[in-house]
Amino acid sequence: LVQIYIESVLPLADVLTPNQFEVEQLTGIRIGCIQDAQRACRSIHDKGVGLVLITSVVLEGDDDEICLLASRGKASGGGAEGDDVAEQHLIRTPRLPGQFTGTGDVCAALFLAHTDRRGGRDGGGGGPSLAGALERVAG
Repeated sequence: LVQIYIESVLPLADVLTPNQFEVEQLTGIRIGCIQDAQRACRSIHDKGVGLVLITSVVLEGDDDEICLLASRGKASGGGAEGDDVAEQHLIRTPRLPGQFTGTGDVCAALFLAHTDRRGGRDGGGGGPSLAGALERVAG
């Protein structure tokens, strides 16, 4: 089923909001550090997805924080190989004890709403940047 998503669904998506486990499954990249998460975003962009938000990222050796990484691919695709990212932004927040259901869904909905109001996939709306949308999601 994962292979069907990779080959048939991702090329149709404008926005993808996977959590850490999901993006690891879709890309085959194990996320242990920020650079791994950035590489996973590039891999998703390479499949045609313009906007990626990885949620619930817990980095190795840092169990006290949880991260969000937002990434916008270059709309033109005209960069050199590996240079397909227009901007990336990371937000770290304290990790609260406990298990919470539905927070990724709420995060995805807020991110979609704020990026749409800010100009959508290509950022042409003249509003705040991807960083501004991410800050609004993280509150």
